[in-house]
Amino acid sequence: MKGIGFDWRVMAFTFSLAALTTVLFGLWPAWQAASGDIQAALQAGSFGSSETKTAQRSRDWLVIIEVALTLLLLSAAGLVLKSFAKNAIDSLGFEPGGCSPRGIELPWTKYDELNKTLNL
Repeated sequence: MKGIGFDWRVMAFTFSLAALTTVLFGLWPAWQAASGDIQAALQAGSFGSSETKTAQRSRDWLVIIEVALTLLLLSAAGLVLKSFAKNAIDSLGFEPGGCSPRGIELPWTKYDELNKTLNL
């Protein structure tokens, strides 16, 4: 029986996703704020908001996306916890104490073609 372990592909995907979200939701708004025209912002400050319409719109969209992803992750985590709790209390239909796992040996002459398809 295979044990539970770490898969390097899953870890690489998780790291890549974390790096992408860091850049998207952290560095991109900071880069936009730093690359603005300071003189135009100071002149526009007397008339109202100091940020441009495009900067405000992109910031608003980032907030909307962050809230949507947070709700998606929270609902997925809640469903996983609910299914885990349900499976923990469900009856297996037998008493697992005293049982030992056994393998089933198949005759290789009869199932030789299966080995070729599975590359065993």
